[in-house]
Amino acid sequence: MPDGPWADLPNTAGEPERERKSRQYNLIEGIGVMIIILVSLWWIAYPFGVLMGWRAADAVSRSILGGLFPFVLLISPWLHGDTAASRGLGSPRWVWRVMTLGHGRRRLGFALLIGALTLLMTIALYRNAPGAARFLLGIPPEIVLAARESDGGRALSFLACLLLGALWTTCVFRYDNFLSALAVAGKILAALLPVILILALAFNGTAAFTGLDVRAHGRGALGYVFWGAIQQLLFCGYFGTRLRKGFAPADEPGTFPWRRLLVAVLNGLFFGLIHINSWSLVVATWILGTFLSWAFMEDRGRNLFALGIVHGVLGSCTSWLFSRTQELHVRMRVGPWWMSPPPDPVTLAVASIIIVGLCVFVLAVLRGRRRGEDPR
Repeated sequence: MPDGPWADLPNTAGEPERERKSRQYNLIEGIGVMIIILVSLWWIAYPFGVLMGWRAADAVSRSILGGLFPFVLLISPWLHGDTAASRGLGSPRWVWRVMTLGHGRRRLGFALLIGALTLLMTIALYRNAPGAARFLLGIPPEIVLAARESDGGRALSFLACLLLGALWTTCVFRYDNFLSALAVAGKILAALLPVILILALAFNGTAAFTGLDVRAHGRGALGYVFWGAIQQLLFCGYFGTRLRKGFAPADEPGTFPWRRLLVAVLNGLFFGLIHINSWSLVVATWILGTFLSWAFMEDRGRNLFALGIVHGVLGSCTSWLFSRTQELHVRMRVGPWWMSPPPDPVTLAVASIIIVGLCVFVLAVLRGRRRGEDPR
């Protein structure tokens, strides 16, 4: 059960957030979950499942990872008293208040906005239902296509898309800080997009910019935005929240916030580690994760959909400009299940060093907790 009533806890950026647990608890939980993920991937799935072909090891690894999702998305936020806003999410209560208690024009305008967004989401999902069903639920596309051959199947498919679209527009989209978060997202894009373009031109030449199918690329980029928002729900919404509450602010006013930078780098590293063993992608996502984690520490930038836009634009451009047909390419497939024999000792060594290092850090936090110290 939660420890008790909420208390204001200044995060690394100095903003107060409600929290039920201690700083040490936040650190131990967040880093512990990352250790479990890495162990299941690189100490269970890869050596025993991929290399040795043990189906039981593969099943155990997938079960561990699957079991973490309800904890990360539901149980942990309840234990800590995290708000939807603290994870960059929208709130149905906030939407309901605006639509029922706001001024007449505001209510009408907001209702029209919600309706239009929900309709657009529904249409987009319905048109891409086979791919979306496979991606989100693992349902083979042929099953969806067969179901839509009847009127009842088409109606059921449309209803499912409508419900999912309404879920996004009421629970995922955060409206109260979207403009400020979009401004922050624009600054991140202004800093990182030119770097990608310059690297592509320097290593792959002008040929990297030719042969672009604008329509297909735009459709892929839009899908990447939503996929990016889902990823950031895990990395900024969960790990970023645990780490920024785990490390107290310590920088003097008027000085550069080095601790905030270090925490952003650490959370960015967590994002990068999931992309082992595509090492170029590890570096790229580490840098991107650092920028996003920095922005997510303040409420004005804490918006998953705005961060998803950054993720989508940069990810789709990387996929386009550094494809396998280019001299310098970035392998977009990651994780042990995309690897095959012979064994990769470098990947195993790097993953093991990181796992051991994180375990040592957790032990240090535990020793400090026993002494009643606050990690500062």
